[in-house]
Amino acid sequence: MTPWFPPRSGLGLLSSGFVIAVLLLLGDLPPVAAFVAIALLVWGLLRQWQKRSLLPQTLRHSLTAIALILALLVGLPQGLLSVFLGLLTLAFALKLLELQEERDYQALVLIAYSLVALGFLLRQSLLETLVLLLAIALETLGLAALYRPLSRPRQPFAALLRLLAPTVPLLLVLFLIAPRLPPLWGLPVAQRAVTGLSDRVSPGEIAELSRSSALAFRFSFPEASLPSDRFYWRAMVHELTDGRGWQPLPFRDRFDPSEVAPELTGEGDIPYTVIAEPSQRTWRYALELSRPTSEGIVLDSRFEFRTRIPLSQQTRYQGIAFERYQADLNLSPRDRQINLQLPPSGNPQSRAWAQRLRDRFPNNDAALVQSSLQELQQQDFRYTLQPPLLTANDSIDDFLFRSRAGFCEHYASSFAFLMRAAGIPARVVTGYLGGEWNPQANYYSVLQANAHAWTEVWLPGLGWQRVDPTAAIAPLRLSEGLEAALTPEDRTQATGGLLGATALRRLPLLDQAWQFWASIDYRWTSWVLSYDNQRQQELLAALLAQLGQIGLSLLLVASILIAAGLMWLLSRWLDRRSPEDPSLRIYQQACRAITKAGWPRQPQEGPAAYAERLARLNQPWTTAFSQLTQSYLAQRYAQQAMPTNLLQRSLQDLRQLLRTSRR
Repeated sequence: MTPWFPPRSGLGLLSSGFVIAVLLLLGDLPPVAAFVAIALLVWGLLRQWQKRSLLPQTLRHSLTAIALILALLVGLPQGLLSVFLGLLTLAFALKLLELQEERDYQALVLIAYSLVALGFLLRQSLLETLVLLLAIALETLGLAALYRPLSRPRQPFAALLRLLAPTVPLLLVLFLIAPRLPPLWGLPVAQRAVTGLSDRVSPGEIAELSRSSALAFRFSFPEASLPSDRFYWRAMVHELTDGRGWQPLPFRDRFDPSEVAPELTGEGDIPYTVIAEPSQRTWRYALELSRPTSEGIVLDSRFEFRTRIPLSQQTRYQGIAFERYQADLNLSPRDRQINLQLPPSGNPQSRAWAQRLRDRFPNNDAALVQSSLQELQQQDFRYTLQPPLLTANDSIDDFLFRSRAGFCEHYASSFAFLMRAAGIPARVVTGYLGGEWNPQANYYSVLQANAHAWTEVWLPGLGWQRVDPTAAIAPLRLSEGLEAALTPEDRTQATGGLLGATALRRLPLLDQAWQFWASIDYRWTSWVLSYDNQRQQELLAALLAQLGQIGLSLLLVASILIAAGLMWLLSRWLDRRSPEDPSLRIYQQACRAITKAGWPRQPQEGPAAYAERLARLNQPWTTAFSQLTQSYLAQRYAQQAMPTNLLQRSLQDLRQLLRTSRR
């Protein structure tokens, strides 16, 4: 049996598309599996290039077993998704080592397509989508090369254009009007948190996060906006403390069956829209004390936006904030007890300070809070990204009376402890503060570096009130952002992450390029990725209100018919304008010229038979057509290079002789 080897050009294109997809998915792939897969891929390509015989069957089976065990061992700690991705990458490389017939190559293509399809579910930003489209284009060219060798550089891309371009009009119409059904299944979620916020707040955690320039979410105001000092984005409420760190109540303890959802009303409704990045959490980012207007999101008793399913992909939702709002003014005995809870011992200096404050303001909690903030301002506290380590047992005392250098979580957690020690219900809230304005698309970006922590205290007659002790220590953090609040030493040491990117963007040209690309990606996310069933229903309802049911039905039918017509016209135009190579185009033009003269080509005739039949006519132009046909066959099938201008000249001579013969 003659050994079978795939076309080198096709195998190279297919492998290139596969490698591009693997590199894009490295964040979800086990690194060991990716490294082993690429090493096996290089080995397999070298063997195919050198046309070596297959590896022994025992060795191939052993490699397969080892790869399966490897994918399970390194992937299971990260979740089933990592296992599946690892198996796909290793399967491609192993299949390459046993290529011996055409169906093996077809299986290789299917594995590569499967990896790209999974990539479209995991990576959906505009840049990632373009990279995956490049990967699938290369893999499609690799499949096409199996059936027809790619002899010219532009030939495969012209073929792709003819195949894909006519489908665009119909795809656009179907995207807008086809029913957007919810998925019947879901991807297994990797066992890792994507968001930078931690469930536990303790000094040092958010300080490390502040160097990350990763995108957390984007938001916009369709109408009136809020002032930037109101850009407090609520994520989690932390009510349990051990004297050092804070964490939320366990889910089963968050709700009392006798309680009702908090009433939240206000004046000056300001709608806003959020496009959130995946966080794998069930909470959603919300402007402080606002209410959701999107389906599937509820406002819980801690004024948090909650959903039943984790945020596993980019999601668009809406809410309403208020210029002036009125929250629930009743604090249940249970919540009062929770938000006054402190460890029985520890931090004696902080407790003594709280008692002195209470003695000065025995019946005025609001004055006590204001006085404690003023005392903080009068002390030599310092805002820094690199605070010193604190003692484990008395960390609040260590911070308030010795180090006096910290980040937002130091100030928020210490202030909440102080308030509870003074008998005022208090809790820590974590989320994000601020946002970067993009004037080209009219939206704000919130980075992981904008993570923030603040305190809420309960005041009689007012309810829960935000108190941000960080703003008292470093007011520039609130008005001008993180970088403005840092000390010169912090700016010098924080050369990477957010500050490094900010330094690069001080160059006007780079900043404009960044803003332009970010605006395009935002529109892609807002118009394409966020076009869900709710937005489709809103679009159809608006059309129905203007056109009526009959008019809307006619519009939908007409849209489909117009799209189908455009598909047909575009396909015909591309067939004429973009044939597979210049020699075919010239030969087809010659055949059309002879057909107009009265001698059409029969369906069963090949080029040689057609030229031979015409030669019997003994017309002056038949010799010219025979020579053109021979040149065409030599270039197209025998791969003999023929200058295009010579073929074009032969076509001109043929047309001239045809015109002469008709006179």
